[in-house]
Amino acid sequence: MTSNARQRSADPACDTPAKAPSGLTPEPFLLGAESLMLQPVFVHDRRPIPLTWSFPMRHPRFACVLIFFALAAAGCISHDRNWRQTAIEEEGSGSARIAVVDISGPIRFGGGRFSEGGGMEEVCRQLRMAEQDDAVKAVVVTLDTPGGDVVASDAVHARLLALRAKGKPVVALQRSICASGGYYISCAADTVLCGKGTMTGSIGVIFMSPEIMGLAAKIGVGMNVIASGPRKDMGSMFRPMKDEERALIQAMTDQLYAEFLTVVVQGRKGRGPVPADAAAAEAKLRPLADGRVYTGEQALALGLVDGFGHLPEALAEARRLTKLKEATVFRYERSSMAFGFIADAQTHPPQVVNGLNLNVGDLTKFLQPGMAFLWTGN
Repeated sequence: MTSNARQRSADPACDTPAKAPSGLTPEPFLLGAESLMLQPVFVHDRRPIPLTWSFPMRHPRFACVLIFFALAAAGCISHDRNWRQTAIEEEGSGSARIAVVDISGPIRFGGGRFSEGGGMEEVCRQLRMAEQDDAVKAVVVTLDTPGGDVVASDAVHARLLALRAKGKPVVALQRSICASGGYYISCAADTVLCGKGTMTGSIGVIFMSPEIMGLAAKIGVGMNVIASGPRKDMGSMFRPMKDEERALIQAMTDQLYAEFLTVVVQGRKGRGPVPADAAAAEAKLRPLADGRVYTGEQALALGLVDGFGHLPEALAEARRLTKLKEATVFRYERSSMAFGFIADAQTHPPQVVNGLNLNVGDLTKFLQPGMAFLWTGN
């Protein structure tokens, strides 16, 4: 390998680099030809601060091991073996197991081992491990989310259906908020429980596209656009949306809404006051699916959930569905790895000023137009 060749991970889940300490910008590791040089270069106040460790290449096995641990520290090596099952104390025993998988915050892809929240990749990985583990007999999914990305919501929904297809019951436990994409995911469960004060529902699709022309004009900022077609910059924040563009986006929104409603009908037909016939169930549910949220009590009366409860009740329901008297309840947790402290030190919390979270990633997401299963009222 030639000097200064940049190394990249082969793991697609590792598209985002490990974070550096606040104010420092990492550059990729560099490999020397005659010696192994691990050289993360941090830039602070525009001054490079190279930190270099050199090792002779006379011991290639040692070099390979060192590279492995360096990549692991950066979060670029991800494997199911990196996860361990941690039993929840005072929640049952026995060889049979019930997995608890938590979904908290906005539903979206992205993040990684050492970033703020693992994203739905982590959730899907846990659900896949539960599906493949014969000792796992049921899964309880807890949801405390306003919803989020359309595709990420559908990916988790599909994994829950795969669990049920393998004969493993799924219980969805809606906590403080389980709206839109969170409710979409819940529809894949055998049983849906919530609290009486849970905010749930918000069945629908939203497209948001900010406009900043007035602000840009005040500060003297514009945007030059050279596009291959008249719709290429559709949704741009630097110009008003045209009527024909609004019609195109509305058509896409309606299509995604129809898919959402189908998921709700398939998940809720025959439950409570909802008819078992699909057409009759759609006629019953469509008026409820106008984007509004419901309290847990309202949702139960309308047939959108199956009952009230918290984690003990959800676990009891999982045992009932599997006919298990005893089962060990656990969560998946990542195993600690060598050099993990290096990557942990590189993470930094979001900036909070006067109670306002100034997370740049969230701000970037907000400025990007796109479809979402999201309740924006929380």
